[in-house]
Amino acid sequence: MNVQTTKIVLKACIKKRITPMVWGKHGIGKSQVVKQIGIELGFDEVVDLRLGQMEVGDLIGMPVQEYYCPLCHTTFGTAGNILNCPVCKQNDKKEIQIVGRTIWLPPSWFPQNGTKKLLFFDELNRGRLDVQQAAFQIVLDRRIHTHIIPDNCGIVCACNPSGADYYVQELDPALLDRFLNIKFTPDTKEWFSWARNHEIISEVIDFIATDERFLGNEAIDIPIQITPTPRAYERLSAILPEIPRQIWGETATCIIGESPAVAFIDSLKDTKEKPIKATQIFNEWDKKLRKQVEEQVKEQRIDLLRYTMDEILEAFGIGKQITKANPNTQANITESVKFSDEQLNNVGDFLMMIPDDLAFSMLKDLASNPDINKRLLIKRTDLFDRLKKAWAKK
Repeated sequence: MNVQTTKIVLKACIKKRITPMVWGKHGIGKSQVVKQIGIELGFDEVVDLRLGQMEVGDLIGMPVQEYYCPLCHTTFGTAGNILNCPVCKQNDKKEIQIVGRTIWLPPSWFPQNGTKKLLFFDELNRGRLDVQQAAFQIVLDRRIHTHIIPDNCGIVCACNPSGADYYVQELDPALLDRFLNIKFTPDTKEWFSWARNHEIISEVIDFIATDERFLGNEAIDIPIQITPTPRAYERLSAILPEIPRQIWGETATCIIGESPAVAFIDSLKDTKEKPIKATQIFNEWDKKLRKQVEEQVKEQRIDLLRYTMDEILEAFGIGKQITKANPNTQANITESVKFSDEQLNNVGDFLMMIPDDLAFSMLKDLASNPDINKRLLIKRTDLFDRLKKAWAKK
């Protein structure tokens, strides 16, 4: 991703509280991009933490002993100058001896409630193993020990790629799946624009213009394996509505991997390969939609048809957990009465088009709802005849 695309995706990640990981070699502007979005999003401060230069105590803070009463749980700070609890004694209880416990003071960079900081964990894979483990709890769980990062604070991480040029720790695939991984490669034209606005002398700009390779921002291989998981698709669903559609492909590649991303973008172009939504059956039942159902039946796309069936049943409240005492729960009836007779009739037309075994399965489920049974199945003799025919085959 170039600078502009990276900034868009990072802002979406911060809004949705998804932790991004920006991958790229040194000196190409990762920290500058993070500082820019910190300003643009109105953060009070961008906290730049270089994990390759930190000790674990710099992240988790320092341990101290706190004194408290084990009976009334009153705390008395870190100075152990009280032997017995004055609160319990005042309440006419016996003398209760104060005891100590270890607590951790947060480090100075840790955001307190009321502050709005953007935390930038740079060189994440260059830190020592104990530093990395502490950082992972912060960036993934948004907490360290009992200290919780406020919701209005953002987190961005960055790594250098593995290889001969860098001494880094490899991140395992399970850990990588917790991040949205961005391969950052600035565009040379973007650098020219930045240089002109940041007092880079013309001689330097002209020199780079003679041969763009001298800028040193050429794309390099970043060997991270991104594979699709259910969690990745949840993240994809959260991010896509927040970004322009023209960068959906690049973003999907960062989340689910290149091959699934290509297939996903292709699926958006071909309606024949997309499942029909229940809302379309209810409200958009026209010649075009009927044609789409016919094509799915012809091509035996049972997977797509079942998806539509499940959505329809879910909309009616059928398939939810029911009690043995009353299988036709009031909740199911309440859900079905929200739909008009015309919408129910559209479902009936859909049932007449799908294969016999699918229709029979869905008709049995619909017949368990008295409202649908009365308003659709009894009125539609073609559906009733189909149910009888399918039943005879069983």
